[in-house]
Amino acid sequence: MRDGQYDFYDRIPYRSGVPKPDALLGYPLGSWHTTYRDQERAVLSITGAAPDRTRVWEYGKSVEGRPLRIVAVSSPQNIARLDEIRTANLRLADGRNLSASEAERLVKSTPAIIWVNHCIHGSETASFETAMATLYTLAASESPAIVDILDNAVILLNPVFNPDGHERFVVSFNAFATGSAESWAFENETPWSMQGRFNHNRFDMNRDKIAQSQPETRQETREFLRWLPHVFVDQHGQPETYFFPPNAQATNPHVDRVRMEKWTATFGKANGTAFDKNGWPYVNRETYDLFYPGYLDSFSSLCGAIGMTYETDGGGNLVTKKNDGTLTTLRDAVAHHFEAAIATAQSAASNRQALVRDFVAFRRSALSQTGQVVFLSARDPERAEEMTGLLLRLGIEVKTLTAPLKTASARPYESTGEKPTPRMFPAGSLVVDYAQPQGHLARALLERDTAMEPEFVKAQMAKRKTNEKRNENEPSEEYEFYDTTAWSLPLIYGLEAFALDKSLIPGANLRPLSIVAEEATASVERTGAISGDVKTASVFVIPFTTDTAAMLAIRFLQDEYRLSVATKPVTVNAKKYNAGTFFIRMSRNPGNATAKMESLARSLGVSVEAIPATFGGGGANDAGLGSQNIVPVTAPRIAVAAGDGVSQTGYGGAACP
Repeated sequence: MRDGQYDFYDRIPYRSGVPKPDALLGYPLGSWHTTYRDQERAVLSITGAAPDRTRVWEYGKSVEGRPLRIVAVSSPQNIARLDEIRTANLRLADGRNLSASEAERLVKSTPAIIWVNHCIHGSETASFETAMATLYTLAASESPAIVDILDNAVILLNPVFNPDGHERFVVSFNAFATGSAESWAFENETPWSMQGRFNHNRFDMNRDKIAQSQPETRQETREFLRWLPHVFVDQHGQPETYFFPPNAQATNPHVDRVRMEKWTATFGKANGTAFDKNGWPYVNRETYDLFYPGYLDSFSSLCGAIGMTYETDGGGNLVTKKNDGTLTTLRDAVAHHFEAAIATAQSAASNRQALVRDFVAFRRSALSQTGQVVFLSARDPERAEEMTGLLLRLGIEVKTLTAPLKTASARPYESTGEKPTPRMFPAGSLVVDYAQPQGHLARALLERDTAMEPEFVKAQMAKRKTNEKRNENEPSEEYEFYDTTAWSLPLIYGLEAFALDKSLIPGANLRPLSIVAEEATASVERTGAISGDVKTASVFVIPFTTDTAAMLAIRFLQDEYRLSVATKPVTVNAKKYNAGTFFIRMSRNPGNATAKMESLARSLGVSVEAIPATFGGGGANDAGLGSQNIVPVTAPRIAVAAGDGVSQTGYGGAACP
């Protein structure tokens, strides 16, 4: 502390040639919300003045085009061999074709790799400021404690995950900032259009690790998989009291709960010691769980890291009034994140070999798993291709069956009670074997149900029984589910999938798939064609069985062609069609409609039927195309609302690509 304020510069001595953030910004760190370009200037100035300790590179760009960077900080010796360290760690992470003696040699020579993520939620501003304090300290301090961190660890700093949301927020806030602590103050009531939690597309990127829907998420995931760190810290804000793990229940079973408890307790003790020294309160084992794989902390844990969310009190505003009237500042919030980051790095460095060894053991344990998932593409090739591409982008190996194969035991996903039975799988079936380096993540994403701790489930069921007995005027017991509790990808994508309890499909029958382009999905076979005589067709029929069938219909409407849809099951020419089937009458469309249909069917992979005659001669229920249950489809006119009272994410989903 200095003059009653936390001192960011007490880890003396410092290299005189490395500029302090305060000097670069022109104001004390944490006294103002820094813009993206000012942080960029500070980061590049600090790294430029300490090239022997740092390396910086771009890994992508935000939706609005702002560069996304990683800064590696370590000792000069480690920076000189940074590529070697990364390659060695990936060999350890894979585990295959690596002898025990070679693995042990690499464990002993590999530094702890610590990834600290800042500002995934743009309006949680303390972590954005903290990035500069942490970088400066690691790049400039010559204190024995910092030097020890650098000798034993590589720290990867992501200074800002969400620059677009952050910039939107701080530009608005800074325009009116006076430092009022009142929640009703104008500066603390951000206009709807300037709220910064989400990215440009108004998507919550800390829920995006499974969907991989945002460019920032996909680029960060690709860079993460290039490193596979041993520790991952995701800095957030702003609760009443600082939180760091151990977590609350429920914990995803595939992170290895014993491993996570051991290491989060280790880091929690280190953080607690630092906070106790400063007299700061903190909390753990409340609210924040580790169950849903879509978060950065749980996703990284499923990949082998000790993934942790740190939530700082304060930030967002320059001054915040707590529930008891106590005032806390942005600077306070930055100090708390900074101390936790340094304490975590110290703990990881001092436990380097044990940490790396446990990382290797976790990754290797995936290789000994049993079980496979098989999913078929025939029902909806587009969705099968999309899901395959998603798995591949997450580092999960997907293979395709090269020839038909019968397995002794397979359980369909769509039935909860059906027993495993023999099953013939056609060539082209897609297979994920859990015995792979990313096997724990694969199981977490693909299994039908993910088990919570029995005691946690029991506690929630007890609350439910209590709530059922209470009347509407009595307060209900709050359940402790933090967020999403179900996400099985085969069910989400609506694919026909089967679980194999054992790895029954041998590798010799499988061919690996790979991503064919940066934004592409997997190269899964897709076929589309028109059956029947196109020249004599009076009607084209498109069964609505896939997303691409709907896309074909939309394309037709967009180009001002006419089509109809069955509102109920109908029979035409003795053939029954389900509700939702599209009908395109040639007599009601221009002459080029046939060529348009052929082109779209091929490009989208949609099966279309050509019907030459329309007389309903197939029996009493054959009404033909004149059926009142076949009605015109009118192109909708859609209004996208924005502003107060409208969900930010709802707006983003409707308005943004």
